[in-house]
Amino acid sequence: MEVFLLIGLVVAAIWFFQRPSPAQPAPPASTPIEPPTTAQRQQAHLRAATEFTKERTTQLAQQKAASDTWKRKYGYANLEEIDGLSGVAFEEFLAGMLRERGYAVETTPASGDFGADLLLSRGEERIAVQAKRWREVVGVGAVQEVVAAMGHYGCRSGWVITNSRFTPQARILAESHAVTLIDRPALALWLGERARRP
Repeated sequence: MEVFLLIGLVVAAIWFFQRPSPAQPAPPASTPIEPPTTAQRQQAHLRAATEFTKERTTQLAQQKAASDTWKRKYGYANLEEIDGLSGVAFEEFLAGMLRERGYAVETTPASGDFGADLLLSRGEERIAVQAKRWREVVGVGAVQEVVAAMGHYGCRSGWVITNSRFTPQARILAESHAVTLIDRPALALWLGERARRP
């Protein structure tokens, strides 16, 4: 009897382990990602081009508005009027004038400017500018400031622009550091008028 019981248990165990497992649900078939059609690609390009055009149109409108404002405010300024500007207004005047001359102009913070009031760029050219609206002659300090700014802002050259004149020492230092000095006579040429002493 025990033998039959043992045989029954063995048969049951074999049957249990050999029976088919309950059917597992098949994983859902992933939907293949179809590449965009030509029409979809064209629509995406058209949307991108439209956005770019809108942004560029807005930029150009802002630039024109800024240029018109500058022309109304400073477009016909003479040296005597420039002599009466504040330091900040002189920087604003120069920024607009340099934009009119084809430079992209970036202003630096009013404090902590590392020696540059304006940063100019045109093509590969990048220039640090120190603006000095002074009644006295401009000395070596202004040249030293713009030399420091050139290193800080990664500029190959620097300008110091003033409504006054430069000391001989400032001119010597400028020559040895790739700094261009634009004094009252040069500024007058930019304005298209004769230089007058302050």
